[in-house]
Amino acid sequence: MKKYDIIIALEGIDGAGKTTLANLLKKDYGEAACIYSRTKKGQFSKILLSHPPLNKCRLLQIPFYLILSYKNYLQCFKHVKANILIMDRCFLSNICYFYPFVLKNKTLFKFAMLFELNLFPHEIYIIDEDPAVAQKRDNMEKELNWLRKTRVHYLDAQKSSALLKYNISILSNELTIEEKRALIGKKIEILRG
Repeated sequence: MKKYDIIIALEGIDGAGKTTLANLLKKDYGEAACIYSRTKKGQFSKILLSHPPLNKCRLLQIPFYLILSYKNYLQCFKHVKANILIMDRCFLSNICYFYPFVLKNKTLFKFAMLFELNLFPHEIYIIDEDPAVAQKRDNMEKELNWLRKTRVHYLDAQKSSALLKYNISILSNELTIEEKRALIGKKIEILRG
């Protein structure tokens, strides 16, 4: 696995603004940075994941998302000059969306991580957003109640005893995109030394 000096992860519910923020950060750092879009889907994956049985039983989606994450990570290898990896989602996605119960149990959390891409961020930023606003941005693809529940899981992640070794910050929806960009940029500069 390629070594990156700095790994920053952007997390949050669908439509929170992760991809927009990742693209702005990439613009700031040019060739020194690359984006790893963990759940970027091709046309085939999109059709497969929206198939009724997979849509009804969300747990069945986990192996597909794990395979997608490995496939998408391989795309990062073409960016040989990059030493900053900006993750558009990290391991926290599957946990908050599919098995939030592991947030309360270190043993279960360790077991869940066996199946994850072994890529751990120096900083995780959870972009908090009102689920109703996020749902509109995401073209109503996800149910509002599911987004609300998932948002709660993301907020719980910051206080989780299983995640104490990770630096998790919540970026309030009261901050503008430029303020979020500046905050993360400051952290990257600190990590760069």
